[in-house]
Amino acid sequence: MKIKKYLLPAALVLAAFAFFPGEAQASMPGVDQEENLLVPGAATFCSHNFTIENKGKSDAEVQMILGNEPVSRENIPLGQTRSYDLKENLSRAMLQGKKVSLKDSAFLLNLTPNSSNLRVYCEE
Repeated sequence: MKIKKYLLPAALVLAAFAFFPGEAQASMPGVDQEENLLVPGAATFCSHNFTIENKGKSDAEVQMILGNEPVSRENIPLGQTRSYDLKENLSRAMLQGKKVSLKDSAFLLNLTPNSSNLRVYCEE
């Protein structure tokens, strides 16, 4: 399965966020701080609402993890933008029985196997 090869990197990144939350994003490979551009396999997190834009050359796949719970995988077509309300997604996950809190952040992982880069805008 494709997802298995991403589980270990995702777990390592989550561990980095847990122990070094302010520094983890800055030291993660594949994250351009000025544009917050995620190359395939890279990840970032947002503590508020966020927007994901597919700036690559093909459709992109992103996985959203809320707290420690994988919540969704979504295909974002080339050139498309999707906006997400973090509280709404956390509330929906809670209703689905996921172990999340309204204080959790969203962890976003670019699962695209090719050259689709994602630009992530996190609201402050």
